[in-house]
Amino acid sequence: MAIIERFSEAAVLAKLCSVTLLVAMLLVWIAFTCTGWGGYDRKTEPYERSGKHFGLWRVCSDSKYMSSCDPLDGVTIEWFGIVQACAIFGFFGINLAFFLLVLYIFVPSCQRNKEVGMAASIICIVTAGLYLVGVIIFGVRYKRDYINELEDDYRFGYCYFLSIVAILLEGGSGVLLFFETRLNGATPTDRQHLTSSGYQANPTYGASTTREQTA
Repeated sequence: MAIIERFSEAAVLAKLCSVTLLVAMLLVWIAFTCTGWGGYDRKTEPYERSGKHFGLWRVCSDSKYMSSCDPLDGVTIEWFGIVQACAIFGFFGINLAFFLLVLYIFVPSCQRNKEVGMAASIICIVTAGLYLVGVIIFGVRYKRDYINELEDDYRFGYCYFLSIVAILLEGGSGVLLFFETRLNGATPTDRQHLTSSGYQANPTYGASTTREQTA
């Protein structure tokens, strides 16, 4: 029940970010592990399928008689290596940001902590930008090297478009987290004051001192 109570007590922006980041994380897990970034799928005979499907780490054939996969890690194509590196930053960035958001919402020692919230916001924005660079490079080079050059019916796959959606969700979450932290975040000193026994007994405790200092 404590988890439900802490989630209900969280600000609206924090709740929204938790949902959007969770969806982005699920999409990134699919895009990072599956072979659906590009390829082709066609019928060579009435009952035989023949195609290739590219992922970040392997390329697979779905031929009825010779189904196989080949690894792509360590590939010597420079642009594809850059795409892999950017995808790694995006993958770990979304997971790390979601972990920090869980701390920000549910863990008492980190609840509404400005440093934790701002760190999650920065990670979201930076890694979404890096992931976007990788997606753009893949889109440009894959279209030029495969779709426009080869006679086979190459096309972009579902993982490519899932990555675009994940980037938008992660970047948007980073912006929302920034405003959430500025509006509702608290420094460790503020938290000590708000949770002190004096404040709990008298919510106006320390208010007069603050007014005197500002005067």
